[in-house]
Amino acid sequence: MSGGIDSSVAAYLLKKSGYDVTSVTMCFGIRDKERQGFSKNTVKCCGMDSIDDAQKVCAKLDIPHYVYDFSTEMKKYIIEPFIKMYSEGKTPNPCIDCNRFLKFGFLLEKAMILGFDNIATGHYAGIREINKSLYLKKSCR
Repeated sequence: MSGGIDSSVAAYLLKKSGYDVTSVTMCFGIRDKERQGFSKNTVKCCGMDSIDDAQKVCAKLDIPHYVYDFSTEMKKYIIEPFIKMYSEGKTPNPCIDCNRFLKFGFLLEKAMILGFDNIATGHYAGIREINKSLYLKKSCR
């Protein structure tokens, strides 16, 4: 959960529909702007404001909220390959790799280990199964 409207509404709608909802904010090791008591160079995930917003929404919805540190995976699977490809004159799309490795890779794996049945995002997308593999597709809206 980013704390933004899309993920907050997704959590609300799932809870309203009777699902047992738990919220997760993925920390990617992005440096936050200077804040009280923090140096400019302190790694603060997706930003303290986003985490604060997500926590407030979760408190209002009465659902648990966790922050998972994926900064090592972000560097290894997204940032380093992006820099390498870009330096080779290619035009990489880090969002594709982030979805593939972090959201629908490491996060999904962690969720399954913790006993969750599904993960949901606030993105407008559908899922299609082809040959026992799942793919994101354009929304059905």
